[in-house]
Amino acid sequence: MIVPETPAELIGEFLPKFVGGLLSGPASPAAAASSASKPSLPSANARRAPAPVGVGLRVVGAGEWTLRIVGDQLASERGIAPDVALQVSLLERDFVPLVVAPLRRTLAQRAGSGSDAGPASTNLWLRLGRWDEETVELLRQQTSGILLRVSDGALTRCVALTPSVQPYSLESAGCTIDCALGDLEQLQERRGNPLDLFYAGQIRISGDAQIALAMAGLFL
Repeated sequence: MIVPETPAELIGEFLPKFVGGLLSGPASPAAAASSASKPSLPSANARRAPAPVGVGLRVVGAGEWTLRIVGDQLASERGIAPDVALQVSLLERDFVPLVVAPLRRTLAQRAGSGSDAGPASTNLWLRLGRWDEETVELLRQQTSGILLRVSDGALTRCVALTPSVQPYSLESAGCTIDCALGDLEQLQERRGNPLDLFYAGQIRISGDAQIALAMAGLFL
């Protein structure tokens, strides 16, 4: 499976097919046998339905999209919808190293292991399907967002996580997280623990750390 480098192709075409396939993948043989032998009744442990909102993805210099779960599919539409729960913003120059490269590593690892389970860079997209009304309300209660600053040699690559439709900024936020690209890759591939990297000084948090704590569960 080839991961395209352009935002329009990846967000508008690749992600809906890729994530949709994961969301609607076949059930395990044990689960299929269990469901066949039991009547279809609501379960107390069933996953709550996703909230009817989306995530805005802004690639400055390339375009804006809204991603949302519709049934077992990931829908992509142009523009930032007014009901988004979160905006993710980054520059076009940072799209390949921060978005494309992790997806490519994920696919390579999945192909090598022969498993459908992927590391965090895959699960990040799947978590959108688990955002219920309670999760969305938690986001809407945040009065500021997070600015992730990733050191990559002489460059600093920034990603802004902005609640709801609040104005975004790639220069400042209520909470700023600094790390090196190599450390971010460790987290994406689950080769490192966020707390371990924090205590080792490889992840540095400034500003209101409560914002990071409140939003961390959405992505980790």
